[in-house]
Amino acid sequence: MSYHVRLLVKLDKVIPFSEIKIQGKWITLISGTETLWDRIEIREPQENLICILDRHYIAPGRLNETAIPALKESIQGSYPLNAREWIRDYFSEIKTIYTFQVFPDNITDKGWQVLGRIQSLLHDWLVGIIQADNEGFYNENGDYILWQMYPDASGSIQAAVLDEKGRWISYRLKLNNAQAVDRFKEGLPPGRGFLGRLRR
Repeated sequence: MSYHVRLLVKLDKVIPFSEIKIQGKWITLISGTETLWDRIEIREPQENLICILDRHYIAPGRLNETAIPALKESIQGSYPLNAREWIRDYFSEIKTIYTFQVFPDNITDKGWQVLGRIQSLLHDWLVGIIQADNEGFYNENGDYILWQMYPDASGSIQAAVLDEKGRWISYRLKLNNAQAVDRFKEGLPPGRGFLGRLRR
């Protein structure tokens, strides 16, 4: 079984394969060139495929032009509403999608470290927002912003909601706290408590 994590960016800039290759021992160019690659395979160790990384340039007339409509369809009915609209606006500026097809059953701690370095490299160079299957969307700061989380999720996550001026308010969201999740879906920051409300 596998799942997908996507980095959606507003740039058509391509990070050279050589920069990605140094993040692990067994990273192979499968399609494209060193400077304009399309597909990379990541293994850890050498015989163990842990991820396929694809670079999709979004442009009219290309096969990949259907990717954005599919993502738009995927956010229908997800909340907060203002975050959904923010993402929809962001879609209109996306030029490239980097898709990680991850094979979690094959991945050891060392493999997760390799994937983390590659994702950080891409995000540091290109910024962009992240979409993860069975989780949802994260803004450019890496904060969780649209609820599409798998059932029975637990722990806490760095999340953010938009204020009335369109700024992200970041905080820790407890995933198994139904009241906190409901507030998040409504686009409301966490309650500040009685003493917090007295402070103006």
